[in-house]
Amino acid sequence: MAYGIKNNAFSYLLLIYANQVLGIPGYLASLALARGGNLNEVSRVLQL
Repeated sequence: MAYGIKNNAFSYLLLIYANQVLGIPGYLASLALARGGNLNEVSRVLQL
């Protein structure tokens, strides 16, 4: 449970940073974060 809360909070802050500082549109930044999270889960499963 704690990992989920931490990961969501970090993703939210990354989304704000990408949008406000880097100037990436919100939908593209959120798509990249979602895709990165999915790739992380897939790599975690493949390591087993």
